[in-house]
Amino acid sequence: MDNVDKKIIFYLIKNARTPMKEISERIGISAQVLNYRVARLQESGVIRKFSIHVNPQIMGLISGFAAFRNSNYESKHVVSKFKCLEEITIYEFNGKDRDQILEFISDATQKLGEPFMRYIPETRDLRMSIGKFDLDVIRILKENPRMPVQAIAERMDTKPAIVRKRLNMMEKNKVITAVAEIDLTKTDSTILSIISSSIENLFPYFRDNIIFYISDKGNGIIIGYSDDLKKARNTIEKLKETDPSSQVMVVYEYEFN
Repeated sequence: MDNVDKKIIFYLIKNARTPMKEISERIGISAQVLNYRVARLQESGVIRKFSIHVNPQIMGLISGFAAFRNSNYESKHVVSKFKCLEEITIYEFNGKDRDQILEFISDATQKLGEPFMRYIPETRDLRMSIGKFDLDVIRILKENPRMPVQAIAERMDTKPAIVRKRLNMMEKNKVITAVAEIDLTKTDSTILSIISSSIENLFPYFRDNIIFYISDKGNGIIIGYSDDLKKARNTIEKLKETDPSSQVMVVYEYEFN
């Protein structure tokens, strides 16, 4: 894997819906070469699949997180999972309210033991209204997270400009996040999971390298990306200097359901 492959992975992790034309221009290679490299990364298993992470608020649900020293837990209520080298796995649960999230965490506790961490953030304003049109777009993206705007518009029998506008709004307001699921064991790339009570102070160390985050009243979780181990080590050192009480873990496998 060379630097070009690393850059491709970076853009697809940051936003899996980034157009190929835009990626090729940023990297400085032709669209044909880019398509070949992406296909090769998929065939070799480096890129496992593409997923859409959806803010549960649009379905009248909330999120809750729990970290266990065990990764062998499956549930339809788990919407994402981050396995860390520290032998800790962070689970994200969706539920109708705080009590239901605690119930799901309790069910997991019976099988995995006491959690290392529990975190149920307060709900935040989406800053936009979600209607049937948006839900239809999300449903289509669940089938194919990288489906082009033109194809989505044709499926919905509407204008591409309308689809593009709503997609841009949903991405900007973190209603949806398109992510490439990467086999990190086959790359030099690193994904970090940070749990902190002063999360806002840690954002500058990731700049545009945040995959997704959740925060409220200073508390929060950041899932961030680094394209090599040296940069990751430097980032960890700076994070600990800024917030010595933060919990920083190295993710080796992750998935979105």
